[in-house]
Amino acid sequence: MRLTQKLGKKGRFAKVSGGVMIRFGLCCIFREEPIKFRRTTAKYLGTFSRRQQLAYLSELCMANADSLYTALQFCRRHGIKGFRINSQILPLKTHPEIGYRFEDLPSHRKIRRKILFLPNERWSIGR
Repeated sequence: MRLTQKLGKKGRFAKVSGGVMIRFGLCCIFREEPIKFRRTTAKYLGTFSRRQQLAYLSELCMANADSLYTALQFCRRHGIKGFRINSQILPLKTHPEIGYRFEDLPSHRKIRRKILFLPNERWSIGR
């Protein structure tokens, strides 16, 4: 069943009991769209040198920035105003052993530019 069929023609709101309208958002997992966020494990990264770890993490973060852009475009096309960004957009960033500073990633400037120039929308940070 297509998203618009599930949410109605406008694709944004649904009426629940008492006539209250709720706005739909989208979680970070796409089941039918070819949008995937890459991840890894600390165990896998532990088999590499620190330099190799940071290079691999940089590659994953860049791929995730591309996926985030595609996900936000999908949301825009379907009138979805809320999208939950998973913490794995920057895989293992806060891990006690494998964690890293964003600036330590070889491609951190390119990744930052990609994220900062996401579609010109008013995105807000939820609680």
